[in-house]
Amino acid sequence: LLFLFFLSRAASVAASGTQPNPPTWPASVKVFSPSDDPAYIEATVRAAFASNGGDTPSDHGQFSLSRFAFLFRPGTYHVDVPVGYYTQVLGLGASPQD
Repeated sequence: LLFLFFLSRAASVAASGTQPNPPTWPASVKVFSPSDDPAYIEATVRAAFASNGGDTPSDHGQFSLSRFAFLFRPGTYHVDVPVGYYTQVLGLGASPQD
């Protein structure tokens, strides 16, 4: 029954054309561009790393309930970002076919 609800909801969103593009991301998802300040990017990712355990304790957030995704638009970045449990770092293509 739950599956049917989601299926009908997805169909109604697609039919009505109300889905925003780009999507409205939750706070746990950040999209960066090469024009963003490298210090801002590093601080954002380090804050997520720290909230998921950081370097201490030894499990580094293995049992955390938080999830993060960091998406990088095409370009060159000179940043150092730690990646812990339940964190995705993704490079976006220049076109939808990439």
